[in-house]
Amino acid sequence: MKSHTKGAKDKLFKLVGFKTYRCRDCSWRGYILDRNAASAAFSLSLTKLLILAAAILSAAATLFLISFLKW
Repeated sequence: MKSHTKGAKDKLFKLVGFKTYRCRDCSWRGYILDRNAASAAFSLSLTKLLILAAAILSAAATLFLISFLKW
């Protein structure tokens, strides 16, 4: 049984590159930066951003060509 449910906040922190941490001495819960996951999350986010930018630019170029060819 899990000690708490993973909600949207936990999923967002994991996506950004943090992992949950629990201190065994005082039972404090928090987030620490997972360096391997952080660099992987950054490169994945950068890739998604570049793909989105390429899609927007190609859509804009297509609309420009369509309007240009109507003349």
